[in-house]
Amino acid sequence: MLSLEWDFGYSSILVDRSPHITGVQEVRPEALGLTAQLCARLHHWHQRQETLSGHWVRQWFEHEPETEPESEESRHLAQQLSDELHQLAWDVQHQLGSDVEVQLHGRALSEHRAHQRAQHRAQDRTQHRPG
Repeated sequence: MLSLEWDFGYSSILVDRSPHITGVQEVRPEALGLTAQLCARLHHWHQRQETLSGHWVRQWFEHEPETEPESEESRHLAQQLSDELHQLAWDVQHQLGSDVEVQLHGRALSEHRAHQRAQHRAQDRTQHRPG
């Protein structure tokens, strides 16, 4: 069982979530035999997430969180990263095959797909609402 997830300090977004594993056991993409292109995409996503999250944390400390609204750009970047991570999870699943269960943040990919569609529909309704 492999999960794509991110947290500060993780050196990889691939985490072994097999039942016998206690805690966090990070997995390098190269160790799984993934293609060089997919490994590069996984590393690039991780670097972007680290950079953007660091920026968002610094902004949070510089402003009162309750008074500083989330910007449209910030929401767009967060959604873009989420969409990309979701696609990466499916690409990892495709390359590893059905013998390995790939999850996203510890949940089945199918659950995320339904949730993601619902989020996009809600955003579309909000953006197209007459003002």
